[in-house]
Amino acid sequence: MTAKSISFSAPFAWLTASVESLRTDPGTLFGATALLMAFGLVPALIDQLLRWCMQPLATGTALAIQAVIWLFGMVLFPPVLGGYLRFLRARAQGQPARPMDVFALFREPAAARRMVAIGLIFVAISVAVLLAANFATGGYMVEFFKAAITAVPGKPPVFPPPPSGFGLWCLLCAVLGVTTMTANNLAFTQAALGSRSSIDAVGDGFAAALRNLHVFIVFYLAILIAGMIFALIIGLVVGLIAMLLGFISPILALVVLVPIYLAMLLVLYAVMFGFTYNAWRATLGDDIGKVEQHIAA
Repeated sequence: MTAKSISFSAPFAWLTASVESLRTDPGTLFGATALLMAFGLVPALIDQLLRWCMQPLATGTALAIQAVIWLFGMVLFPPVLGGYLRFLRARAQGQPARPMDVFALFREPAAARRMVAIGLIFVAISVAVLLAANFATGGYMVEFFKAAITAVPGKPPVFPPPPSGFGLWCLLCAVLGVTTMTANNLAFTQAALGSRSSIDAVGDGFAAALRNLHVFIVFYLAILIAGMIFALIIGLVVGLIAMLLGFISPILALVVLVPIYLAMLLVLYAVMFGFTYNAWRATLGDDIGKVEQHIAA
C-alpha cells in the first residue's frame, strides 16, 4: 500500500478534529475511553502495588515482575486498542457505537492475534534499538534502566554518569523514537481497521512515518513546547489547590484532585487516539484531506 504525503498543517487539523469530536455524544466516547484507559493503566498500578508491598526488591525479582506485567499488557491491551479504534471509526462514520465495542476483537481471534503480533514486533524493534544504543554507549543503557527499575518509591534513583557523546545519541534516539512511535500507531490502526497482515501493517506504518517524518517532527516539537507550558500552568494551579486543601485535610485533597487527574487523563486518551485515527485516515486511508476540508469549512 502506498503511503500518502501530508502538509505541515495536516497534523494540527487532525488534532483540532479530535478535540471537536469530544462534543459529539461525550458519554459514549468517554465510556469507551475509560475502558481502554483501565486496561492501559492496570499493569502500571499492579507494578506500583508490588513495589510497595515487596520492598526491597532484588534486581532479578524486579525484572521478573516487570516481565510478567509486560506480558499481561501485551496480550490484553492490543486487542482492546483495536476494538477502540473500530469504535472511533464507527463513530466518525455515524454508525452505532457502544463502549463495550472495545472488546469486539476478542470475538475475532485472528484480528486479536494480529494486534498482539504487531505489539511484539515493535517491542522487538525497540529492544534492538536499545541494544544497539547500549553497545554504542559502553553499557550505559543497561545501567540506566537497572537503576530506574530497582528505584525505591519516594527516593530518587541514582543514575550512572552519561558517557561522552551521549547528547548526539539522545538526538538520534529521539528521531528513531518519533519514527517508531508514529509507525507503531499507524500500524496498529492499519491492522485494526483493514485486512492487512501484521507484517504488512508494520511496513505500511513505517512507510507513512518515514515519508512524512519532517512533518511529524515539526508537529511533535510544537506539541512538546505547548505541552510543557500547559503542564507548568496546570502544575501551578493543582499545586495551589492541593496546598489549600491540604490545610483542611490531606484526604480531602486526594478526594478532590484524583478525580480531576483521571478526568484530564481521560480527555488526553480520547484526543490522542482520535488524532491517531485521523492520521491513519489521511496517510493510509482513502479520504486524505477530508479532515482538513472539514476544519476549513
